[in-house]
Amino acid sequence: LLVLGAWHAGWTVALLPEHFCTKQKASALKLSGASILITQDESFDVIEVDLMMTLNANAPEHSFDLWLGVPTAQASVEGYSWSNTETALVLFSSGSTGEPKGICHSVRNMLISAHRFIKHFSINKHDLLLNCAEIHTMSGFRGSVMLPLLSACQLYDAPFQRSLSNVL
Repeated sequence: LLVLGAWHAGWTVALLPEHFCTKQKASALKLSGASILITQDESFDVIEVDLMMTLNANAPEHSFDLWLGVPTAQASVEGYSWSNTETALVLFSSGSTGEPKGICHSVRNMLISAHRFIKHFSINKHDLLLNCAEIHTMSGFRGSVMLPLLSACQLYDAPFQRSLSNVL
């Protein structure tokens, strides 16, 4: 809901992988031009931002770091109107170099991706999805946020183990 509220206000949202070290997260923060940081990592007191909110690490919410950049317009009751090519979501990858690289997504891009999945797999409100992808990836964001939002499907929300160590 935080992401949707940020978009309604015209903020660009950036999600970072939890496994990024503090240096990688600081570099990504600088790349994104963010002025607000919402995190569960208390070691970010060395990073300069206008506003930082540290979530309770014991809270059951997703444990990802979220950056909100400079708002693109004044907030209003009607909400911000995103253009087809305007960056609304930045996902980061460390690639082969270990340096964060921002991957920009527009609202249009995310809607098209989600609608194609919904159509291809005939997803509807009677379906229960298990999304194993991390939320900082397009697959994870699409599966955790966009598909339930657009299809009214349910998301399996019980703990599960992502490691195959007990399976192999």
